[in-house]
Amino acid sequence: MLESIAREADVEFIDDLADDNLPGKPGDVDHTYLGLIKQNITIMIPALGGDASSMIGLDIGNVFEEASGAIYPQ
Repeated sequence: MLESIAREADVEFIDDLADDNLPGKPGDVDHTYLGLIKQNITIMIPALGGDASSMIGLDIGNVFEEASGAIYPQ
């Protein structure tokens, strides 16, 4: 349905956004909620005509003073 709408509107349909699958593997820096948001923003900006190159170097590593203790089950 969405692909048909995009075709009729003469726009590109992009279905690469994630809503619950964290990027990378457990233990990877990007395997977090922030990693998911960074990945989605990196996809959305070019799709809207912008330049997402500044997102590539964005450090989303340790945002806590100590270990967060968050567990991201698969």
